Amino acid sequence: MKVVTSSQMQEIDKETILSYGISSLVLMENAGRKVSKVAVKIVEKGSSLCRQSYRAPRPPKSCTAGRQVTVCICCGGGNNGGDGLVAARYLSEKKYKVK
Repeated sequence: MKVVTSSQMQEIDKETILSYGISSLVLMENAGRKVSKVAVKIVEKGSSLCRQSYRAPRPPKSCTAGRQVTVCICCGGGNNGGDGLVAARYLSEKKYKVK
């Protein structure tokens, strides 16, 4: 996976919009949907992140362990903030408590 700076990502977005005719709203929707899918996978299937929070050698079958899950989405300005809001919407639709 390649890590890019904010300005590099803006250039990638711009090039995608110009070259492929994909709107910034579609890019934002796709990014937010993918973030929400990863979050659901972490919460429902367990992961090393879950293992760290439980401080156990392996995660439980589900990080939720029968409890209501609250997901915190921190959004700044710009398109990345928009990506976060889209992710929050998807998670809310899946009945997660979103803050």
